Amino acid sequence: MNFAEYRWEAELILRQTPAECALYPLIDEFLREFPKIGRLSLRCIALYQAKQVWEPEKLMFPMGKDGKLAALDFAILPLDFDYKKTPKGLLPGAVEVKAIYTDLETELHKKPGQITGGLSRFRRIIYTNGLEWRVYEKSSPGSCKSVSLGEYTDKSGGSVRKGRIYSPSSSDKILWFGEEKWQELRKMIEGINLEEQK
Repeated sequence: MNFAEYRWEAELILRQTPAECALYPLIDEFLREFPKIGRLSLRCIALYQAKQVWEPEKLMFPMGKDGKLAALDFAILPLDFDYKKTPKGLLPGAVEVKAIYTDLETELHKKPGQITGGLSRFRRIIYTNGLEWRVYEKSSPGSCKSVSLGEYTDKSGGSVRKGRIYSPSSSDKILWFGEEKWQELRKMIEGINLEEQK
């Protein structure tokens, strides 16, 4: 996938279905291109909080003080992962996706347990709204790597983020930052260490 194809898909999502789940196929396709991720198993687990017939808690973690179990949207798993056996240690990674119009920093303040709780189960978390991409590592608590491909704006080009609640409109726009940011994102994803840590 090149940057033009990615932008095209993101803008279709913005105009047609700006919900979080509409980004799942785009994020899945993009991440599978990277050899380190392609050698593992990338599984959508977004609906597993609904307690399906199998044992989703193997991929879940406690979020918040009440200890309620939560799940992220995708798990990056070893090929030999088996949910019937309790995995030992941390799993390679996970991905948390937010709607394309969501401000990640505001969302993080509302639900900090998604990252802190997620890092109790996974060694790293990719956190994205399709425009901004962040990588949090268990080995570097409190810090993250980040790349922004563009900014979500209203139809006049004004910022809609900055911590306020926003309802998307099909006339909103994305101000894209350019090919160099696309290459920076690819380099950041390629640099993620998904090898097992003993």
